[in-house]
Amino acid sequence: MSKIEEALYSLHASTRQSQSDQSTPTSVSPAVHTTFSFVHTIENDSPAYKAGLRVHDEIISFGHISSAKHFQDIASLVKDKEGQSIPVKVLREGQVINLSLTPARWQGKGLLGCHILVNQ
Repeated sequence: MSKIEEALYSLHASTRQSQSDQSTPTSVSPAVHTTFSFVHTIENDSPAYKAGLRVHDEIISFGHISSAKHFQDIASLVKDKEGQSIPVKVLREGQVINLSLTPARWQGKGLLGCHILVNQ
């Protein structure tokens, strides 16, 4: 086991050294996330709330939908995926958050319990 540890240490030490030898600084630009809609309202105890969606979350993707051009397809997707998980990526206060939303019947209206509006 110690030979493996020594090899790993040696490998990482040489990687650190080669990175510090680089004379040109590299700059990393922050990723730009395009949103197409946002959560306008949400009901407590709804499937959307339980999944972690919050008012003012900006939606980057909702399942396979990632543009306002296909915004109307969200309703069909939700209906078709009742009881199945839909990946939802949102932007909240500058942070990208990946959620898993499962449309389901609940005591309120609809399968999600939230109102999503398209960006203007």
